[in-house]
Amino acid sequence: MQATARETLPGSFFERARSNSNGVALRRKKLGLWQELSWRDYEQGVRAVASALISLGVAAGDRVGLISENRVEWLMTDLGILAAGAVRSKP
Repeated sequence: MQATARETLPGSFFERARSNSNGVALRRKKLGLWQELSWRDYEQGVRAVASALISLGVAAGDRVGLISENRVEWLMTDLGILAAGAVRSKP
């Protein structure tokens, strides 16, 4: 049985990003100042990661390692891996 978009983490994420595109999704501190990222910005980052992985030959079911400190780019990359159909490797 095929999962619907709403039943997957990337599907739920993209649905939320579409329904609240201008809302604040994330905040990060840069040079001591808080910056807000909208759901649209977050979605664009996730799509960019997914597209880059696919263009590099990553296919559904492939394992992708992700090593990073806590940061916005980690969140985008994590969801980008899943949106590309790949899976995160466990350490």
